[in-house]
Amino acid sequence: MDDITPYIFVGAGIVLLSFAYRQRTKNSLLKNAAKAEAVITDNIEKYHRHGKSGYTKLYYPVVKYEDNSGNEFVCKLPYGYSPQKAVGTILTIHYNPEKPSEVYDDSAAGFKVLPIILMLSGSTMLILGLLYFVGYLYFR
Repeated sequence: MDDITPYIFVGAGIVLLSFAYRQRTKNSLLKNAAKAEAVITDNIEKYHRHGKSGYTKLYYPVVKYEDNSGNEFVCKLPYGYSPQKAVGTILTIHYNPEKPSEVYDDSAAGFKVLPIILMLSGSTMLILGLLYFVGYLYFR
């Protein structure tokens, strides 16, 4: 079998399903997360390479917040923004009560449909790739 198409479909299906699982895990964290008001204290500037065309500059906000027990935490948000968010801006964040450094802002709560889209796309590609393999074995 010289055609690489089924390998591409199966590989892409597996990658999409793994991203769906990861995103779903993040959404379950948001369901069980506690909310708090946080203030941006700094922005960490990072450059991300994209292809041969260059770099994108993103700013990762550093936030300070108090948990429900009154303990103060300072941590970097996992999402970068461009343009940067202003120092002193107040955000509503979600944090894991068991691991308070695991923090997401309210914009992360909008990704509820993404795992469904990824699972449907990944499953479709995986099935198409497997059907191609079965067809090749059956009709050769």
